[in-house]
Amino acid sequence: MKTTDTKARTFTCFDEWALDYFTNRFNKLVAQGEVLNDYKKAFMGNISITRFERALRDFCKKNGFEFNPDYYSNAYGKIKKSDYDPVKGGNVVKEYYFIKFEDGLTLEQFKSAVKTVIENGLTSHAPLGSSGKHIILQGDFDPTVSRISQVSIRLHNTEVELLCTNKIGVFLYYGKYNKGLGVDFIAREHFRVYEMLKAAIDSHKTTL
Repeated sequence: MKTTDTKARTFTCFDEWALDYFTNRFNKLVAQGEVLNDYKKAFMGNISITRFERALRDFCKKNGFEFNPDYYSNAYGKIKKSDYDPVKGGNVVKEYYFIKFEDGLTLEQFKSAVKTVIENGLTSHAPLGSSGKHIILQGDFDPTVSRISQVSIRLHNTEVELLCTNKIGVFLYYGKYNKGLGVDFIAREHFRVYEMLKAAIDSHKTTL
C-alpha cells in the first residue's frame, strides 16, 4: 500500500490506519459501509470487502482486540441489524463491525456476579419485594445515597437486575431478567448493555 496524504494524517499501512481510525470507535457498533468508505478515502483506492475484512481481523489478532464478539454476532460471525433508511423510506438490513478493546469490565466478571447473586438467594424481605446480594462491579456504594456512580448486579424477587449510572450518578439504564433464564444468558445480555453504554458510564455529564 502506498503512502497517501489525507486531510488529517498520512498512513503507510493498513494497521496504522486501523489503529488511528478505531481509537475512538472501540466497543461501538460501526457500520461496515461507513468503515470501508473511510478506508477507501484514506488510501484513494479500491479494496474488496473480503480482503478488507481479512486485514481487519488480522489487525485485531495482532493487537489483542476482539473482532465481532460472539454475543453480538450471528453463527457466521456477522453483525446485522435493521435500520431505517431515509433514502429508501423503510428499514434495510445493514452489517456492522464491533472491535472490542478490553479496558473495562469483562464478561467473566458479569458471569461471576450473576452466578453469585443467584446462588446467594434472597436475604432481605419487605412488603414491596425481597432482595439478595448487591454486587458493585464498578463504582461506589453508599446506602444513604439513592443513586451514585455504579454498575451493579442485584437479585430482586426472581429477577437479576442491572443498574448503570455515570461517574456522577446520572441514571443510564435499569433492566432485569428472570433468574430461570440461566447465568450465561443473563450475564451475556447485561454485559452487552454495559458494552453499549460504556462511554456514557465513564462520562461526567449531568445530562445525556
